Amino acid sequence: MAGLWLVLTAAAAAFAQPAAEPTDGGLGESLDVVGHGPGPALWRVTGEASTLWIIGVPAVVPADLSLSLDSIESAVAVSQRYLAVPELVSKVANPLAAIGTLRKVKRLERNAGGKKLKDVLSRDRYFLFGRIRGRYAPRDSFEKLRPYAAAEELFELAVAAEGLSKPVAVLAAIRRAARKASLESVRTSVEVLPKDLLAALGSISAEQDLRCFDDTLSQLDSQLDQFRNRAEAWARGEAVPASDSADPRLPCGSSAEAFRGFIAVRDQAWLQAAETALRGTGSSVAALPMSEIERPEGLLGQLATQGYEVHRPH
Repeated sequence: MAGLWLVLTAAAAAFAQPAAEPTDGGLGESLDVVGHGPGPALWRVTGEASTLWIIGVPAVVPADLSLSLDSIESAVAVSQRYLAVPELVSKVANPLAAIGTLRKVKRLERNAGGKKLKDVLSRDRYFLFGRIRGRYAPRDSFEKLRPYAAAEELFELAVAAEGLSKPVAVLAAIRRAARKASLESVRTSVEVLPKDLLAALGSISAEQDLRCFDDTLSQLDSQLDQFRNRAEAWARGEAVPASDSADPRLPCGSSAEAFRGFIAVRDQAWLQAAETALRGTGSSVAALPMSEIERPEGLLGQLATQGYEVHRPH
């Protein structure tokens, strides 16, 4: 579920930062903030009297990433607002209820009728899964999981085995820079009711399940090195060509129709905040997943269709 940036929180953590933007560091990732350097290249969106600086963040980065914040801090220095990463949040007020919801999620990720993974996959698919599993997670068992859930879990383990991680520390560093400069923080999160989350997971069809499985394994089989190379180029301030900069896809669950609806609402909340900033004056800065920048139908592309000028980094 990580690609949806969806997190279940208990009452005690209701005011904590969501999973996409942790309070500090994060989940095995160690960000080495180096001295002066170019830093990540920024996109620029302009209105009549306003500028929105966009920091595109890769979905995975080297766990020991070295990064200069010069370009980010320069944008922050001339800005008045910070637009947080668009996210979906599902809150459960009672800790026991949160545990119960997570258990229900786990049940929905299992094959029906006690079937094993080898029972629901073709021989070729199961062989490919076994080959990749042998490379990254030979001691882990995935047999009770539905194909999409098995592929996603294997993807997470493979990313860690390759020395990659989610960009949680990068996002935390961006947020700290904005807070240090006293920028107004504009939240764009959208809450999803736990019952709707469970209904969406339950609506994933067998066809969607296998399509997600195939897409995920295709990335594991051939693209992890590309993810590392893109992230390192990003940290050096290089503008990666659009054709070479695709991020890992959203999680399999996002292909269900119910998830598409959630994502549309989330995107609309971010677009509304971005257009409010662009219709005003001054500058704002925002962080977006790289996939939302490079996909023609992504959030940056949607701003362009509304008549705003989008300037790519050189």
